[in-house]
Amino acid sequence: MNKNTLKIDDLVFPIKNAELLCKIFNKKAYWNINIDTFGKVIDGEEWVPRIYSEELYALSDIRSWKDLDGKKLEWDNCYIEDEGDYNASIYVFEHNEIYNSSIDIMHIAKQDFSVNWTARCDVNFNAKYSTNLDLKINTQCAFAGIMVVDDNISQSKALSLIKHYYPNDNYHLDNQQDRFVHPLFSPSE
Repeated sequence: MNKNTLKIDDLVFPIKNAELLCKIFNKKAYWNINIDTFGKVIDGEEWVPRIYSEELYALSDIRSWKDLDGKKLEWDNCYIEDEGDYNASIYVFEHNEIYNSSIDIMHIAKQDFSVNWTARCDVNFNAKYSTNLDLKINTQCAFAGIMVVDDNISQSKALSLIKHYYPNDNYHLDNQQDRFVHPLFSPSE
């Protein structure tokens, strides 16, 4: 499989953007992954698959973004009863679960990681592309930083909160934060 591609069954989509992000919200750290693709027309319909996770539960124990290196995440059932939430989803025509999932994360350089993901998914398009389809992702994924989701927090308090969760790392306010509603803090070298 080619690098920076997402494959659903026999359909291959180049990846447009892939990032890992941590959000601190309600005094809890949530690790997210977002993968966006370039679209293509299949049987007269535009497909632009998007993979996302609001919380990768298996990452709740890491104490530094550097701990992502070598992580292997696995789940069979996407829904987590104890949390009342889903591990990850795919959006093509509607939101669907990603199941029978295995993700390998390896550090490449600086804040970049290699993400190799195999799983099953549903897209409910037609008889051929409906349910229990192979999903394969092979991409480079950047760690974007940490976002503190709180409308009333100062920059210094946000950095202090980040330090509470990730005491071994140093962060600074990212100047490209305009793509997010809340401030983004990136790792300092």
